[in-house]
Amino acid sequence: MDRSQLLTSESRIGFVLPTFTMSAYDANAFYTFYKKYAQLNENDFVTTDIDSLSPSLRNSNDSFNSKRALGLHHLKDYTSSLLPNAHLTYLADQDIHNGFIFAQDNSNLFDILILGHQEYVTQQEYNNFKKFVENGGTIILFVANTFYTEVSYDPINNKISLYS
Repeated sequence: MDRSQLLTSESRIGFVLPTFTMSAYDANAFYTFYKKYAQLNENDFVTTDIDSLSPSLRNSNDSFNSKRALGLHHLKDYTSSLLPNAHLTYLADQDIHNGFIFAQDNSNLFDILILGHQEYVTQQEYNNFKKFVENGGTIILFVANTFYTEVSYDPINNKISLYS
């Protein structure tokens, strides 16, 4: 595809908030646990603070207003000024996991997805990103460790956990 065809004034662009990664970095989550128990020997067993390995997801407002989302907000604002007729939408990891980037006929609802810091993703989310690209969509990544670690997503309890 010619680069001039990638963006048009009518482009449908999704900005994906890294909600799973945000939760992994929150207080009392993965990294708090890792720091607290970093000095243990490999044969030591940890039986406390296990809930830190299954943090709750932030609510939509907290995710949207997080400092981790600032880059996407600035990019969306700038994109809006360059392409005032483009259809710009915020999405979250849960939306990608649930396939909300596809129409009922499995075609893409977006031309381009712009990812923030999607370090933690589910297998289903990854599969949906892959299908999006196979369908002709374009993904723009801003971070080198995108898709670094698999997590599971529990929509009933609104939590993620390290996949085991």
